[in-house]
Amino acid sequence: MQLLGFLARYFAWVQRVFPWAPTILDGVLMLFALLITPRRFIVQERLWSQILDIAGVSETSHRYGGREAVLQGRELCHIHGNGVLDFILPNGVDIPDALLSHIYPHHVYPDSRWRTVVVSKSIDCAAVMTLLDAIREQRSLQRPLTDTDAIGDTV
Repeated sequence: MQLLGFLARYFAWVQRVFPWAPTILDGVLMLFALLITPRRFIVQERLWSQILDIAGVSETSHRYGGREAVLQGRELCHIHGNGVLDFILPNGVDIPDALLSHIYPHHVYPDSRWRTVVVSKSIDCAAVMTLLDAIREQRSLQRPLTDTDAIGDTV
């Protein structure tokens, strides 16, 4: 998680020069995750498969590397190759107790509504899915919001 924050802060210019660099870096992260922590990688892939099974969710490449789940034209969440799952936590959505020890402030925007879940082999995938479903429900009740709106908001 700290690696992604470091790269985003000090090497963001690389993406402007080499637009494919985040995709390649994410592929390397996935390869290392598969080779070094295969059980966690399997949990990560199963969780991502469950996320894509949510009605109306499609997959695309994330602009900073990784895979992005899109719902109704907006990002629901994205996951990096090392198992870092990022999402916007809307006001009024409670974090399930089973996830409290797995959720952190975002690795690049810690003072925003972006949150990070570090996927591990002990994570409760059902709790993650409950949280994402609550976020989906909350979004259907709110005005349209761009993903960048949450960067300036504090929790």
